[in-house]
Amino acid sequence: MPINSAVQMVEVQQMLTQGMSGGPLLDLNDQVIGVVHKSGHEHGRQLAINIGVLHAWLP
Repeated sequence: MPINSAVQMVEVQQMLTQGMSGGPLLDLNDQVIGVVHKSGHEHGRQLAINIGVLHAWLP
């Protein structure tokens, strides 16, 4: 999880590019486990927001 964020993130090995933000991150069973969050170039890590965090925000 990035130091400047309280949101739980998933670090991804696959290279993510600009324009992928908001897309689903799938596991091997095609289940959504996160939503791609590609931040600026200063972050060398590939990150997605954990789907559990998003479920917690829904009513």
